[in-house]
Amino acid sequence: MSALDLDALERRARKGLVLNPDETLALITRLRAAEGALRAIASGIVEANRKLKEMWPDYDDSDVPALAVARAMLITLNAERDATMRAAEARTAWQPIETAPHGEWVLVYGTRFRAALPSVEPARLDEYGWADKGGYSVRPIAWAPLPTAPEAP
Repeated sequence: MSALDLDALERRARKGLVLNPDETLALITRLRAAEGALRAIASGIVEANRKLKEMWPDYDDSDVPALAVARAMLITLNAERDATMRAAEARTAWQPIETAPHGEWVLVYGTRFRAALPSVEPARLDEYGWADKGGYSVRPIAWAPLPTAPEAP
């Protein structure tokens, strides 16, 4: 995924649009890679400082800006990772039906008109209400984005 794609995903997310599962996973993969690189740099700085203290027991690291930055970076990375993972899980989970996009095909969980058992099926909301692909009325209570189609072999 290119930087342009990441920018497009960010714009969609900032507009409150739900990312589909593939977009969410791609974004998580890129974030983990970036986090891994930053974590390696920060951990390297902390480890180098530890070795300096072993070699020179009187070494005072209280005025080493890089070490303070590395420690702060590790704390920030952990907090951002946790927040990102929570947000990604929320985007791929079932959403309240009130938040569903109008006119877009999504998966819905609910019942068909006069049906007792709930089901999961593609449906969309239009000016007449919720309907499945056959045009039959459905009464959804939750929705999720449709997964992307698999690639042809």
